[in-house]
Amino acid sequence: MKPILIDVRVIAATNRDLTLTVQEGGFREDLFHRLNLFSVNSPALRERIEDIPILAEHFLEHANVSFGRSVQSISSDAMHRLIEYRWPGNVRELKNTIERSVLIADGNILISKYLPPHISRQVDDKGPQIVTGGTQDLNDPARV
Repeated sequence: MKPILIDVRVIAATNRDLTLTVQEGGFREDLFHRLNLFSVNSPALRERIEDIPILAEHFLEHANVSFGRSVQSISSDAMHRLIEYRWPGNVRELKNTIERSVLIADGNILISKYLPPHISRQVDDKGPQIVTGGTQDLNDPARV
């Protein structure tokens, strides 16, 4: 049997503080040091609410193409509810929410009633803080 040389890179992600978890004995220290060549810390979506409208518009465009729909915009009330939600599932949950809403929308504007019930039923008196203002290219290097 002849060995085959390969070049492998491992990318690992977690929502836990691994340094603390290692100190508490919940993660192997040797494995941590082997994996921890380069760390990237990304804040939760709830800590970057200014990104929600941009991401929601991007996911809206993508869902329209993927599903052959033509939902043109997100109402200010629906956007307000998206901004106020805590997003425990982060960006993936937002993407799934927009896709679900596009699939059930029967008009060309995504309104609150198309959002999942745990998001659409949120009630407060703050009023909209951010409204959509067109689209932005998420691949634009200036955006990073």
